[in-house]
Amino acid sequence: MPEIFLEVLKPTFITLSESKLLERSIRETTQNPNECINSLVWIRCPKHKHHGAKVVCCAAASAIYHFHKGAEIRKKIMERLSVSHGSHTSSSIDIRDRKRVSKAYSQVTAKEKKRRQGLQLVCTRREKALRELEGASYEPGGF
Repeated sequence: MPEIFLEVLKPTFITLSESKLLERSIRETTQNPNECINSLVWIRCPKHKHHGAKVVCCAAASAIYHFHKGAEIRKKIMERLSVSHGSHTSSSIDIRDRKRVSKAYSQVTAKEKKRRQGLQLVCTRREKALRELEGASYEPGGF
């Protein structure tokens, strides 16, 4: 690789290899909103089936709308398409959104955060004990 590229890329590699950033990866707390939207897309358009570009684009648009506005956006889309929605549709959408909001509120409470940290600590200790007992189950390049 030419020297000029090395000079440009070196600061980026140094930043990406900082121990604080790597510690976040070890605790598996790196899921971001893009990964969440990605999962919403593949729920609507599963990978194991073939779909054309148009279907994938519609699934992506639906996932983005749902991510930002919740299930309520479905009613608005149906109205824009001149498709009437019944009372069952409205009530199920309302229930979904209420569940989503209440789950989000409960996950940000201090009690819930402590519970998750405790579970994470237990899992980490269990994995460490298994590694010590069984040895390394995977080594890169260790055939």
